[in-house]
Amino acid sequence: MTNVQSSDAIARLANLVLDRWGLLYPRERHRDLSRGVDAAAKALGLPTATFLKMILGDPANRSRDKLLSILVDKLTVGESYFFREPRSMQALDESILPELLREKSLRGDNSLRLWSAGCATGEEPYTLSILLDRLFARLGESPEAWSVEIIATDINRDFLRRAREGVYREWSFRAAPPWLKDQYFEKTEDNRWRVVDTVRDRIRFSTFNLCGNDSAPASGDRMDVILCRNVLIYLAPDKMQQVLRRIRGNLTAEGWFITSPTESSHVLETRIFTPCRALDMLAFCKFERDGAGLDSSTEERSLSGSAPREYAEPQTLAYDDVGQAPLSYDDEEPVAVIPEPAELEPEQLLIEAGVAIAQGDPEQAEAYGREYLERYGGARFESRARAKSIVAQSLASRGRLEEAQEWASAAVEDEPMNPELRYHHALVLQELGRNDEAVANMERALYLNQSLAMAHFSLGLMARSQGDTASAQRHFSRLLGVLGDMGEDAVVPLSEGMSAARLRELVESLLLSR
Repeated sequence: MTNVQSSDAIARLANLVLDRWGLLYPRERHRDLSRGVDAAAKALGLPTATFLKMILGDPANRSRDKLLSILVDKLTVGESYFFREPRSMQALDESILPELLREKSLRGDNSLRLWSAGCATGEEPYTLSILLDRLFARLGESPEAWSVEIIATDINRDFLRRAREGVYREWSFRAAPPWLKDQYFEKTEDNRWRVVDTVRDRIRFSTFNLCGNDSAPASGDRMDVILCRNVLIYLAPDKMQQVLRRIRGNLTAEGWFITSPTESSHVLETRIFTPCRALDMLAFCKFERDGAGLDSSTEERSLSGSAPREYAEPQTLAYDDVGQAPLSYDDEEPVAVIPEPAELEPEQLLIEAGVAIAQGDPEQAEAYGREYLERYGGARFESRARAKSIVAQSLASRGRLEEAQEWASAAVEDEPMNPELRYHHALVLQELGRNDEAVANMERALYLNQSLAMAHFSLGLMARSQGDTASAQRHFSRLLGVLGDMGEDAVVPLSEGMSAARLRELVESLLLSR
């Protein structure tokens, strides 16, 4: 902290930041807040002391709001990329959006409103627009027949400026399907990628403070789908409840609210929303839904009345008349997903299965895993165990938990000293509500590998959800020790691409909000 920033001044600013934006800066994080002040002052060419004095001065000063908006630009995190959290994208693509369109069509309602709250640099709302474009094509619907509006909001003006530009570097495509850039982006002279106008035109970007005085981000009807992912984790508990009530008030009676997997337990604890499932994904609804949630047996019906399109079985992929597959698949190969047996060697089958898991394609991953076991069942126990674990993960990702548990248990039996297999088995047990067994397996995984960061994280979350603050704090503190040995940009194993720096931020927020 610079010597011009007194402890009292920073404490006052922390209270101001909390009240205005809900961002929590307790004494342990005053140094982080101080760095934000330094960066904002530097951006304006002002001495830090002058900047701080102006912010903490007369609230009626017309310059104060502008200075605060510059400060919040330096305090917020903009980590985002296309098709982030594949399970959420698959649930939207194959279940939530088709069902909403079908229900609305039956009512004669041709409007659809989506809200990306905390949109950062825009990858999330553009992903939603692309999903809808593909869905309309799959259903044989004209996009012009629907009034679609995607509201994308953030408190960071610099992020919104970049989002409106819609130009991205390769890093933003690190989890994207292979067809994305070719179909929806144009390459620029400096080797970046600009989103096409048809995708951009559905989106309205605007500044909106979830903790502010305005009750809604835009005038008009309520939202059919609201995404607020990796935002709640930064808020103080009372502010988070305030935000959740505001989100609920902006949701239609049949609407869906989607948050990140790491935030779901916090939403559940508030009991503001009703939990419901779409495919394998835990989401939230305003009220209890009939048959909530929708699953992979849900039919996509053509809104013009033609025959429904059945979703693919694990080994094959049924394309419709316009050749549009669900988002996980490559458009260029409208044939059976699994190559002929002679095409892949044993190890290559497992590699391809792992890639399919990483890309959010559980059906293909399961097919590869089963194919391996059928053809090479007498292989080394490590490879058999890996194949069984892949099948288990694929089944679990589609909500077939009992089957997944049997496969995960079989994988552990083949290779009981593998900590990653025990970790995956624990996740399935947790989903089944068998928490004692899940904890035992997670602890066994840590016994085998004390550096397994996600095991520490999962145990901390489980302890926290059960009100065991001391155990949660112990696990989170150990996790911080593990992350301290990793580089800031290093990807945390088993985390679906999360960086060490990002996980550290989440853990620190959890520790400070206890």
